Amino acid sequence: MLTITPQEVADRAEELADELLDGEGAIRLTNVIEPADLADARERIRAAPADRDGERYRVWNVLHLGEVFERMVQIPEVLAIVDTLLGDRATLGSVGANRVLPGGRGQGAHIDYPYWDVYNESAYPRRFSTAYPLNCQVTILLDDFTAESGATAWAPGTQDLLQFPNTRDEFDSRSKQMIGVAGDIVIFNGACWHCAMPNESDAERTGLLLQYLPKFVRPMEDLLTGLPTVVLERATPTLRRLLNLHGRVVDTADLPDDCAEVPEPPRDGTYRTDAGGTSGN
Repeated sequence: MLTITPQEVADRAEELADELLDGEGAIRLTNVIEPADLADARERIRAAPADRDGERYRVWNVLHLGEVFERMVQIPEVLAIVDTLLGDRATLGSVGANRVLPGGRGQGAHIDYPYWDVYNESAYPRRFSTAYPLNCQVTILLDDFTAESGATAWAPGTQDLLQFPNTRDEFDSRSKQMIGVAGDIVIFNGACWHCAMPNESDAERTGLLLQYLPKFVRPMEDLLTGLPTVVLERATPTLRRLLNLHGRVVDTADLPDDCAEVPEPPRDGTYRTDAGGTSGN
């Protein structure tokens, strides 16, 4: 897996996006999260209600759990890669956490939303392909991810196949693990085959799971219902963008100065008679 420091991202964002598209499909940023934030996030996740499956616990929509998670979804170095890959109006599709305790079993190999039921061809447009990406997954390592603790496995280069592996042996023969230490961040293409592995260590393995999507793909989770008002009141412009709070109609403030195709509407909310409404066609 290509491994870089956060300081390298600014000069290599296009190269890193291409690695997600055309290379192994995963990269690792080292030593991104401060120890205090790691400890804060771990404590809040471990105290939160969760869906339990044996020794695995899934915590959904952690944005309501504390400001540390608001910071973690808008890390500049991560967004530099995400925005290069998906466009700079990319949004959040899911913000959760996965805890795998000692003895926790692994998963079946899969691909992520919106590809996750691609075997059902009738649910997708004709000629659907991976010509451009529809997903970017980000895992923030809150604990060390080791082979023994069941670090996520992925099959490099499978992001163009647009299918599930035919057998587990096919996945295992191609897979590597996303090894790292607490504070690292792994960014990967959700169309790659991947899965959590069994935790055979004596330590818990917890990761914060972020999903980013292009602006035109419906989020996997409803991130707004139940979100405390205070989170929205203090939201930065970046967080508002990630939560798709900028509105559903054309915002001419976001258009280039020389864009003449969509004239600015009157400030009273009515439509220009020479342009028609910008909220429909």
